[in-house]
Amino acid sequence: MEHTYKLYHKLNSYILDKHQLRIIYISLVQSIIAFGIEIWGGAYEFHLIKLKSTMNKIIKFILKLPILT
Repeated sequence: MEHTYKLYHKLNSYILDKHQLRIIYISLVQSIIAFGIEIWGGAYEFHLIKLKSTMNKIIKFILKLPILT
């Protein structure tokens, strides 16, 4: 999770278009989630909520939506 937050803040400091951000999301975030899918399946609900929240924040960033909604 910490890696995702660092990536989010790093990307936030650069100007990239939606297409570039989508490619980064698929290659870094989505690939990590897909790789660990068996682990996430057995995780506690608390961890899944945290994971989903982080993914939603990244997607909102890509779509240039307010993060806090």
